[in-house]
Amino acid sequence: MKLEAFVAESIDEIEASAWDLCAGEFLFARHGFLKALEQSGTVGASRSVLPRYLGLRDPAGRLVACAPAMLKWGSKREFGPEIQWLRAGSRAACFAWPKLQVGTPFYPVMGPRLLTHPDYAAPALRTALVQCLQKLARQQTGLSVFNIMHTSPELAGQWAGTGALTSHEMRSVWYNPGHASFADFVASLPERKRHKISRERRRVQQLGLQFRALRGDEITPGLLAQYYEGYARVCARYGGKPWLPASMFEQLRLHLPESMLLLAAFDGAEYVAGVFCLHNSTTLFSQTWSAMRFYPDLCFEMICYWPMAYAIEHGLSCIDAGLAGKHKTIRCFLEEPVLNVHWFFNQQLKELAQAVLAASATGTTEERDVPGLNDV
Repeated sequence: MKLEAFVAESIDEIEASAWDLCAGEFLFARHGFLKALEQSGTVGASRSVLPRYLGLRDPAGRLVACAPAMLKWGSKREFGPEIQWLRAGSRAACFAWPKLQVGTPFYPVMGPRLLTHPDYAAPALRTALVQCLQKLARQQTGLSVFNIMHTSPELAGQWAGTGALTSHEMRSVWYNPGHASFADFVASLPERKRHKISRERRRVQQLGLQFRALRGDEITPGLLAQYYEGYARVCARYGGKPWLPASMFEQLRLHLPESMLLLAAFDGAEYVAGVFCLHNSTTLFSQTWSAMRFYPDLCFEMICYWPMAYAIEHGLSCIDAGLAGKHKTIRCFLEEPVLNVHWFFNQQLKELAQAVLAASATGTTEERDVPGLNDV
């Protein structure tokens, strides 16, 4: 079957229903989510991310495969070991921005990146997408690397033996064991964990706060503004700035209202703290944390325990809590690898990447420990 490839610079150039048929339930690849990124200004020239959506059409003009690709310029929000070889490549003059990347900018969430129509053979279409993306990368003057970010080990394995390198990060994930209630889940744990959870939740209960799980239209623009203020305060507390604009949350409210969940705590009518989540029929994606002021143990209740209780109550099979953190791991989350796949068009840059990955495999992940990186 002959396929026609095209590149769109805005998701609005592609029919939403056709794109979503390929994206399936993965929220971070759906048309509405990508539209929210664009319309909020989260992506664009000012944010150093230019969308380049790749699509494949069959002879009848039907979209059969697509990928949310982008040209991306330098930022501190590179994930995993890649930032080490990009910095080394810049010093060695074998890498210069931009890079071509498939993934969801600013959201390190594992999921399908090479999207295929359910009526077609997915492996063949994914191969065709990668070949077109490589061609697109070569057509971009000076481009030295093309990545697929945050995909599963199973899908990354498809590219073994093609000359690609793989790197990995760890994500925090919790699987619903199928208990009737959160209390039953806690009762199934070892005594030490039961004691820790009970102690932390008891302290939160003593704060006298009210907790509400808000969905859809219950999340008003005014509440979103309060949430964002708390989010900015959390970032400032740790010496940073918000990496998402307030308009991103507003656009999600417009385009994916049925998928939004805000777990919020109130002191009377006053908003105190919250966790912004997205969800589909199986998975709760726990995202950004917001707090107007600091309360001991409140973040553990709202980031870890309450999402578990919500997932059990609503029959969700798992929670994806993003990149791994020790505070999640000691509170019943597991750590699982998330794979990134890298194709190089510059041999020197590839060798630098191989050095970084070799050092990572031996436990020496700092740049200073990688042979050759400080000699460029």
